[in-house]
Amino acid sequence: MQQANILFTPLAASQRMQQVNGQIKCHSIYSKAINLCAGKSKLLTIQKTGQGISPFGIVLTAQDFSFLADSLYAGQSGEIDQQKIIFGSLCISPPERYLNLRAEPIAKIDSQRLLNSICRSHGITGLYGGLSTLLQSPLNSELVDIKRRISSWLQGKPVTWKDLIGKGPGLTPSMDDTLTGILLMIHSDSRFGLRLQQSDFFSRAEYSQLEKLTTMVSVNYLQCAAQGIFSTSLLHLSRAARDDASAREAKTKMLIERILCLGHHSGADTLLGIGLACLALNEYRHNE
Repeated sequence: MQQANILFTPLAASQRMQQVNGQIKCHSIYSKAINLCAGKSKLLTIQKTGQGISPFGIVLTAQDFSFLADSLYAGQSGEIDQQKIIFGSLCISPPERYLNLRAEPIAKIDSQRLLNSICRSHGITGLYGGLSTLLQSPLNSELVDIKRRISSWLQGKPVTWKDLIGKGPGLTPSMDDTLTGILLMIHSDSRFGLRLQQSDFFSRAEYSQLEKLTTMVSVNYLQCAAQGIFSTSLLHLSRAARDDASAREAKTKMLIERILCLGHHSGADTLLGIGLACLALNEYRHNE
């Protein structure tokens, strides 16, 4: 283990961090996130407080994050052992607490209320433009096709997502974020637990090929989403949208605005997926 003398203590981290050991590299540095890659493709993301926490996130104070971002460089090698990360003289100690970021499908989602709130937002997606008009009838032909696939999956019919994975701009391509939004809804509604037991969202072939179809960062998000693991921002929204939630409309609006701040288009693209899933769920219920 390398010797370090500058210590950073995370406020919290995802439980996923506990699964990572060995050599790591600094993959990329942004104003709100520092991406670390362990092995060939496992991701850890160091984030500053106030930004929520990703499925593989480690949260530092804003001051510590800024210092670390200025001290690291892309491609720099380090190591992680027993949740301690070391880059030369820099050491990130084990977090004070670990968070379980798995969705809890213990209640129904009020999909119509959530859809209405998304339609009132002003997000701009990476492929299709503004959210406020996209989810209103009639949908464009590509979104009609995605909604049809969601409905088919809910009905137990074979569905493929391969042509959508990796489609669109961004470090996490737009359609990958949309698929994450769809998965959030499916993993958060108690009525679809049995459907998930019957069939995974991605086929085995699709899941095994993710690394060939999209970016390394996006692979990690999709793998987590397929397992029902999401960022705190998305989990807070799904919980606020439950039928028995006491959250007022203002809280849902605040959570949506917070999601819209994620990445350049990522937040809006994810909300598009949530909205399409809401439409499919409403249709599915109507036909039950």
